Amino acid sequence: MKPALSLSAIGRAVTVGALLLVLALPNGVAAATAKKVVATKKNTRYAANLYIPGKVYKDEKVAFENPTSRCSTPAMQTLHKQTVAIAIKDMSGFDVSPTSTSPYAKPAQVYLDGLAVLWDAMEEPYCGYGAFGLTAAKHSYEKTANHLRTAFLDEVKKITKAAAK
Repeated sequence: MKPALSLSAIGRAVTVGALLLVLALPNGVAAATAKKVVATKKNTRYAANLYIPGKVYKDEKVAFENPTSRCSTPAMQTLHKQTVAIAIKDMSGFDVSPTSTSPYAKPAQVYLDGLAVLWDAMEEPYCGYGAFGLTAAKHSYEKTANHLRTAFLDEVKKITKAAAK
């Protein structure tokens, strides 16, 4: 009696099954040839703040051969001067000199160091942003400066409460 299926038929069936399984996997050949998903109002696969091809933000750097910072503009320099002035005003009532033994000296130094690092980043040629332009860099600068200020003021409150006890 002859078997119902030959070994070669079983081998072909297993090969075809394995091929179908590979093609069905997301990392398979089918995924590589799939169409790109484009963000639309109905399809919100991409977050609104990610780079969208073809979108123009109107403040992108055009002359890439110029290695100067994209963020070192007069407006950003003025913003930095205002931020440093606010920091100095915040520290005016405390002994914050580097040689001081005051408990306020260390938080003040962290605050000033943070502002220095923040401005150093803004002086880099691309200052941390891509196609989004100066608006995004300014927002990032303001957000970081506000975080540094809040951390300093919170630490001052803690020290003041501890001293009052």
